[in-house]
Amino acid sequence: MSHSDDDWEELDPEGPDAEDLARFGGETRPCPRCGHEVHDLADACPGCGHWLDDATSVAGTAAGWRSGLVWIVILGLAGVGWVVLRLVG
Repeated sequence: MSHSDDDWEELDPEGPDAEDLARFGGETRPCPRCGHEVHDLADACPGCGHWLDDATSVAGTAAGWRSGLVWIVILGLAGVGWVVLRLVG
């Protein structure tokens, strides 16, 4: 979800106070992939596009492993089929 600077000013025109910053940290944090400073509420890093939401990152990683496993199974079956055709033919 994208927000403009005006949207945030409407929520809290004065910005976070010292108590909020101490409790929730700064307004930015470094991207774990590229180190670019990213706003705390950002979904993705504007520098490299890495998703910052932990649930999305885990889901993306799991989907990547499943996709890789499917390709390994397909290539394995193709290899077995090739061997069988060579033996029969």
